[in-house]
Order: sequence, then C-alpha cells, then structure tokens
Amino acid sequence: MELFGFFTGQEMQFELLRIIIALVGTTIAAYYDIFNKKNIPTNILYGFLAISFLVNLLDLQNFFSATIFGVLVFIIFYFLYRAGQIGGADGYILSSITMVLPYQPKMFLIVSGFFILPFIFNVFVFASISFILYVFLYTLTAVIKNINKIERKNALSAFLVLLSYLVFLYVISSRIEILALVGPAYIIAISLMVIFIAYYTLFKNVIHDAMIEFVDVKNVEPEDMIAVEKMDQELVKKYDLKRLVTKEQYQKMKAIKGKKIALYKNLPPFVPHILLGLIFGILFGDLLTLLSNIL
Repeated sequence: MELFGFFTGQEMQFELLRIIIALVGTTIAAYYDIFNKKNIPTNILYGFLAISFLVNLLDLQNFFSATIFGVLVFIIFYFLYRAGQIGGADGYILSSITMVLPYQPKMFLIVSGFFILPFIFNVFVFASISFILYVFLYTLTAVIKNINKIERKNALSAFLVLLSYLVFLYVISSRIEILALVGPAYIIAISLMVIFIAYYTLFKNVIHDAMIEFVDVKNVEPEDMIAVEKMDQELVKKYDLKRLVTKEQYQKMKAIKGKKIALYKNLPPFVPHILLGLIFGILFGDLLTLLSNIL
C-alpha cells in the first residue's frame, strides 16, 4: 500500500506548465512523425527531453522521482528500439512525458478515481489502444481480401486464445465473490485485449504483408525495420541482418547486389497515438477508471 500511496499521493507544482510542455512537445513530434516520413529532428527530441528534465528544478520535491522514472522508461524503450519493436524517437518522447508528468495530473481530470500507477503507464495504455484500433482499420481491407489465406497454425493459436478466455469467464462467473472483486471494468478491459490478440494471431501473416514492401538496397535507410522472416535466410545469415537497420548494418548492406530487401515501409506512425494517449490520460486518468465511471 505504501507503493500505491507513493504514486497517488504526490502533488506536482506548476502542473499547468507541465501539461502545456507535454502537449506542445508531443504535438510537435507528432506533426513531424506524420508529415516528415516519421523522421523527427533530433534537436526537437533533445529539446523536449531537456525541458522536461529542467522543469523539475522548479519542483525539487519531485526532481529525484521524476528523473528516475524518466531514465527507467528510456532504458526500457531503448532496448525495445534496439530489438526493432519501436522507433527510436518513441523512447525520447515517452521519457520526456514521464519526467514532465511523473504523476497523474488532476487539473483537467473529468473522472475521479484511485490511480495506483505512474501516469506514463496510463498514457501508454491509451496510446496502444488507439494504435491497435488504427492498425485494425488500416489492415481490414487486406484481411477481407485474403481471408482464405489463414494458416492452420495461426487458426489453432487463435482458437486456444479464445478457449482460454472462455475458461476464464466460466471460472469468474461461477464464483460470485471473484466476480464482485474483479468488476465489469476489468472484464471489459481483458475482453478487448483477448479480441485483439485473437485477431492478430489469426491474421498475423496478412497484417504483416500489408505493411511490407520489397525494395532495392539503395532505398534502405538507417532506422528502417527489416522483415527478416520474409527474407532469404541465407542472405540474412551471410550479412547478419537484424530487424533494426543500424548505421553499421547499413554500411554492410551496401555490398548486397541484385536482392530485394523486405522493409516494414507501411508501418503507421506511433507518436500521434502517444499524443492521443496523453490527452486521454489527462482527461480520464486510466482505462479502468474510465470504464468504471461509464458503467
């Protein structure tokens, strides 16, 4: 409970200033992510991070915790970036938001609730939901056109996901005390997550194919994402190709002749969804609180 109190009981000085910095910085980054081919200038990323760090000098009681939270978030998303799971800019933006808003801001909060996690967690949850819905709509046409190409192993995996969910619902519904403890908000949140996992598992190949383009080596740039699973595996081993095109790998790939490279060229930008997650977090706190107030 002390840990929960640490997250919920903290007050931030200059809250309005902090919110403005977070919204302006994320909005600028989202603009470049959309209209500049997902290329956000480094001076904007560094500037946003620096301002988010310095604002805590005006609020020394939160300086240490905000800095620690920001560094931890940066480390987590740096490893995800190196694994080729997210863009390099995402970690800077999420770290900046963490430092400038380490706790749930209350000024514009529409709903009331007990917020037990750092604010950035709520932002990331809302951002992920927004991104998932966008990917669903973006790939829906491709899924409909290729619905007959579902692989048997993917269908089996999706079936097992849904079966596990049905078992979970049966256990919950058969124990009144558990159902009362969990509440409808948790059930809805878990249901949404299960639906997405089942959908993605079932149509994984179609979704990936909709985002992949085969290009010449000369069209590959540092920071691009390679779909190594779609490449000639002998070529992958020969040049030790990784998912993320680092500067070192980029130089090495120049020696590849007469081969196409499978790139995730059609990946949607994520920063606009971070902006939406930030706005929803400021207004509604977290997903479970929002659902509880609706229900």
